[in-house]
Amino acid sequence: MRITQDVHDTIVKMVYEDLAGRFKGEMEFGPIDIQQEIDQYGDPYLHIRIVFDGDQGKLDSKWTSGLIARLLPQLVDLGIKHVPHKSFFSKGDWESIINSAAAFEAMRRKFSEVPTPDWSLTPEQVEEGIALADAGLAEESQTWPSY
Repeated sequence: MRITQDVHDTIVKMVYEDLAGRFKGEMEFGPIDIQQEIDQYGDPYLHIRIVFDGDQGKLDSKWTSGLIARLLPQLVDLGIKHVPHKSFFSKGDWESIINSAAAFEAMRRKFSEVPTPDWSLTPEQVEEGIALADAGLAEESQTWPSY
């Protein structure tokens, strides 16, 4: 399941409109992040992440749990075949997640730039190791390879 940018933008608008109709300016919402993901059974679905700024106590779970059900007929019309998941994040939590992800990516890039040592042996070192093995163990002959 791949969604177009137009479908993505339409879903974001639908979510905003539903939230605005309920909260009427009491809370601010955004960004609304929509990602296409795969569940543990290999089935595709959309995950809608909604960032809010305001009193979390106003997010009545009875109302927020019905968000997807309210949007489902329109989602089906857009070609969404699987029921999306949704999550609400406070603005502070979302910023923490984004900053952690950015820090992780910076660290990953830094470590990917570190040259990997070459632990392979030269043909001469291989020959030296074979000669030592043929002569007996290095410990017994008190001879150590140069590498």
